[in-house]
Amino acid sequence: MPPIYEQKIYVEALREVLDPLESPRYIVVRKQRTLWWNRIDYHAVPAILAQNKEMAELFLACWEKHLGKAELVYTRTPEGRQVLLQARAKAMSAQFVSKSEQISVWK
Repeated sequence: MPPIYEQKIYVEALREVLDPLESPRYIVVRKQRTLWWNRIDYHAVPAILAQNKEMAELFLACWEKHLGKAELVYTRTPEGRQVLLQARAKAMSAQFVSKSEQISVWK
């Protein structure tokens, strides 16, 4: 069983990927085209992996290996900030889904 510290880091990173965007340093933009519509999903790169560009690119490589083609966007530039604002505006999940909550349980 992994140490508690490693479990906490993993759970926090997973929460950052799945929760609505707040203010991440990098985001992953995934575009899906179907017969009738185009779908764009935005996910934050976990803060622990977004500390430098190499780690963020490694996250993207793993993402593409398991989940499909995506694009990495650095949000600390004017163009990146525009993409982040667009993502926040289009995120339906932010309006209807409550933010995840972490609960600690003793066993």
